[in-house]
Amino acid sequence: MFEKLGNLVSRHPWWFLVIWPLLGLIVIWLLPSLPDEVHEGVSARLPARCESYQVDEKLSQQFKGYNIDSSDLIILLYREGGLLPQDYDNNIP
Repeated sequence: MFEKLGNLVSRHPWWFLVIWPLLGLIVIWLLPSLPDEVHEGVSARLPARCESYQVDEKLSQQFKGYNIDSSDLIILLYREGGLLPQDYDNNIP
């Protein structure tokens, strides 16, 4: 495979000098904007059934006004009926 590719490139070097930069520009043009990705967060592209998306939704509901995305570590405890007193025990094994 690499031998065929090498022969093709050596026979038509100018094609590849034009094609590779064009492919690079097309890829850069098609990729989403990095600042937009950082602002929206990774979970913005996930479907609602994914756990990461659900956690992000719960965090934004429970911690309104806080910048959750800037945190290094978040531990989320959630129970449909609400947390129990033993859930608040700080003695984590």
